[in-house]
Amino acid sequence: MFFEPNWIIRNRADFDNDLNKILENDAWIIDGNYGRTMPARIEKADTIILLKGSSLKCVYRVLKRRIQYHNKTREDMAAGCNEKMDFEFLNYVASFNKVKLPKIMKRLENLDDSKQVFIFENDKEVEGFLKSL
Repeated sequence: MFFEPNWIIRNRADFDNDLNKILENDAWIIDGNYGRTMPARIEKADTIILLKGSSLKCVYRVLKRRIQYHNKTREDMAAGCNEKMDFEFLNYVASFNKVKLPKIMKRLENLDDSKQVFIFENDKEVEGFLKSL
């Protein structure tokens, strides 16, 4: 939703309008951690799943994904957004646990009991959760 073809960032008003339409539906799944829209998504969500991974594992998976989808567009991306990686993105991933994650955790800790919050520390926890569904 965030990008148009060739990694063009969408107009903010158009993005917000489309996001708000999705949030009005009875059921939806949104993947992403855009801080600006997180309050609206949390407000409308009944279940929140946070995947916490080590910085090293996350950087490894970004590098692996970059190789796997070289000159290809992943199915979860806008058309024409071939897999890419630059220093800015790699730095974002590498510093996420120190810079962004504490703010997200604070938001989640302050939620009332009307939200189901699942926080998984590793792949084994995710697999166990998925098997329990």
